[in-house]
Amino acid sequence: MKYLIVAFGSIFLASMAQAFLKLAAISMETPVSIFKDSRLYLGGFLLMLAFVGWIVAASKIEFSRLIPMNALSLAISGGVGVWLFDETITKPMMFAYVLIVIAVSILSFAKP
Repeated sequence: MKYLIVAFGSIFLASMAQAFLKLAAISMETPVSIFKDSRLYLGGFLLMLAFVGWIVAASKIEFSRLIPMNALSLAISGGVGVWLFDETITKPMMFAYVLIVIAVSILSFAKP
């Protein structure tokens, strides 16, 4: 169970990292100017943490359970899009996100 939490945390960190990288990219005036934006470095740091967490989780979780967890990043990113970027989620999109969460939960917590 501990490693499932690490895997979920890793996926959340990776989604947040992508959001910070997008925020940095939005404010980019020239390709070089992005290196002045601290969100680029925060996003990179979060990606490194996510990678370490993923490796730790991968050392203990079966491959067939671990890889489908990546689909959660779709649902998390949808929420981040609404929260940070004022994006709209339609009812069909919300339904799809719920299906993803249900499917990943079944795959992750089902007894072998």
